[in-house]
Amino acid sequence: MKTELAAIVLFLLASLQSLAAFGSEPGDWPMAGRSPSRNPVVPDGKAPTDWDYETGSNIKWSAYLGSQTYGTPVVADGRVFVGTNNGEGYLERYPSNVDLGCLLCFREADGQFLWQFSAEKLPSGRVHDWPMQGIGCPPLVEGERMWFVSNRWEVVCLDTRGFHDSENDGPARNERITSQSEADVVWKLDLMAQLGVHPHPAGMGPDRRCSVATFGNNIYVITGNGVDEGHTKLPAPLAPSLVCLDKHSGKVIWTDNSPGGNILHTQVASPLVANIAGRPQVIVPMGDGWIRSFDAESGELFWKFDMNLKTMKWTLGGGRGTRNNILATPVLYEGRIYIANGQEMEHGEGLGRLVCLDPTKTGDISSELAVDRNGKAIPHRRYQAVNPQKGEKALANPNSGLIWEFITEGEEFEDQMHRSISSVAVHGGLVIAADGAGLVHCLSAKTGERYWAYDVLAAIWSAPLIVGETVYVPDEDGEVNIFRLSADPKRAMKHGESGLTFVRGKRQDLVPLREIAMNSPFHSSPVFANGTLYLATKNRLYAVAAKPSAKSANADVGSKPRGKEPASTKPVRKRDKPNENRVPKSAFVPTPRDVVVRMLELADVTSKDTVCDLGSGDGRILITAAQKYGAKAVGFEIDRPLVQQSKKDAAAAGVADRVTVHQTNLFNADVSAVSVLTLYLYPVQNRKLLPRLKKLRDGVRIVTHRYRLPGIRPDKALSLDSSESGETHKIFRYTTPLQSEDAADD
Repeated sequence: MKTELAAIVLFLLASLQSLAAFGSEPGDWPMAGRSPSRNPVVPDGKAPTDWDYETGSNIKWSAYLGSQTYGTPVVADGRVFVGTNNGEGYLERYPSNVDLGCLLCFREADGQFLWQFSAEKLPSGRVHDWPMQGIGCPPLVEGERMWFVSNRWEVVCLDTRGFHDSENDGPARNERITSQSEADVVWKLDLMAQLGVHPHPAGMGPDRRCSVATFGNNIYVITGNGVDEGHTKLPAPLAPSLVCLDKHSGKVIWTDNSPGGNILHTQVASPLVANIAGRPQVIVPMGDGWIRSFDAESGELFWKFDMNLKTMKWTLGGGRGTRNNILATPVLYEGRIYIANGQEMEHGEGLGRLVCLDPTKTGDISSELAVDRNGKAIPHRRYQAVNPQKGEKALANPNSGLIWEFITEGEEFEDQMHRSISSVAVHGGLVIAADGAGLVHCLSAKTGERYWAYDVLAAIWSAPLIVGETVYVPDEDGEVNIFRLSADPKRAMKHGESGLTFVRGKRQDLVPLREIAMNSPFHSSPVFANGTLYLATKNRLYAVAAKPSAKSANADVGSKPRGKEPASTKPVRKRDKPNENRVPKSAFVPTPRDVVVRMLELADVTSKDTVCDLGSGDGRILITAAQKYGAKAVGFEIDRPLVQQSKKDAAAAGVADRVTVHQTNLFNADVSAVSVLTLYLYPVQNRKLLPRLKKLRDGVRIVTHRYRLPGIRPDKALSLDSSESGETHKIFRYTTPLQSEDAADD
């Protein structure tokens, strides 16, 4: 009893200390999810619902980020911090063509750039650190210290003031440059070198890292330990999945490797620390698809819950499997835990599972137990816990901590919870959950009853944000969908001819209260701090005022001078096929130039060919085909800056007359006249393209980089050691008509 009382007192003291540190400005957003509950809710905020990024109306300021941004902003102590890549090149010593992971710091008042933390890319490349992906970890800020995980899989502690305080804080004092534009590193812990972790990045999407959690003097980090580049073997099954560190020194206090050899892919979700029923708990989504709770001080296991039903099976690639891992962060609301499971966006759509759990229980609190044909318990297996073909069964668990779950309420696409990488937001007895397939769900926090769902017709990477009664859900098409928090769909939305709202299996003509186009995809989540809404698009950070205002003189103060961006039009959404299978947009990961040359050689390109690149990026394949072989080249790319860069580079290379680039979705491309087709796309995108590829005329050569065409036998396959990237690249050639085979996607 004394031990329990001491633990409670310790937790309360730590919580008060943390709140004092976090709450130096009560309206700050100092960590992922705003507070230790990880619940992205500002209950009494005044929410902006009208702004225009083109005119600057209601925009306090904006600042350019890198070319790809996965980090959610954090706002604390008068500063805004966001992880990105080096596409903007704020530091002279690292121009924008140098690939880095960057954490940028801006002044909260006006967006003025203050300093940058820079992490050079790992020499192992895609195995551990994907090109162009930057830092995708929202930092934890407490007073003048902050912690995050870099692209190099280092836990980093920085001084939030950088060198603006004219001090070099330690114990690390060996920074080569200590100018005010540089970060002041306090300490680092290399998870790979010092703890033997073999991290696996989430590939082309989302390349995120765990957001650090804290309790007292401790911080907690999920390590990313996972599979090798072949996506099956575990190089370090005994390495820790979770580490507890001393926040002041980085010293390891305890570790846990509960998933062991059952890690499915990677583990980059974020932990939650909470005092529940007198127990300080660290609640951790782990790489085997289980969520576990540990004693915050000792690391002792309290409870565990399997986020998958026992018969579900892991099958990598193209959305075919039913077993998922966990990329979302658990949320605490009124003593309950809410979380959904899913997979990396590049793996495609599939069923997900949203659950509400009772965290006061102990032991195995899964909804089911796995037993063999004789009723004997089966140790957990990596890919499938229960195989009914062997007479194995899943039995109801009498010790289950499941309060409710939502998987589906019917057979239709709109009736289902799909895979999700997003945390939920819970307020006023309602759960707002977004899934990767583009559905926004509103459910009862108490019972899980689904009141309504809306289909935004685009992938969703972001967590919803609730400010007062206003709900924000950004999507990958670059729109911010705004709803009213209400179980009544007619109050949550407004009338509009869409057929995209679903209430108990029936379509209704309701649309969001506002759909504000931002002309750039959202891969991070919105936050609200000190009366301001912060939105990080793919390449720009916006501070949106809560009160209407004219265009601010500081609208671009955080950026280096540049020309005015051309105006854009709001994306036109297709209303005819709302349940059409959609896939996320590919992140731009450039193919090394020596690999480009080998791809074109493998395709036997000549001057008589028309070479087409779907998702053509910066146009390097098109330009090389025209320049080296005299071929006609046509590309399809949805990202406007990349289209502009392609045209500029083609002109500079003297091949503008032979290179054409269309700004459009690659699935809308007309490829009927091409003779050579090149692809560097997600497996799920290759799968969606396959029916069209099978209809191409005979003799078309198709060359894919890294990913095979699913179920198709290649004519040739080779591995190339690139001198540019220092990595081994796989290339596959096919010729139409395509020949089928039984093969994996990845």
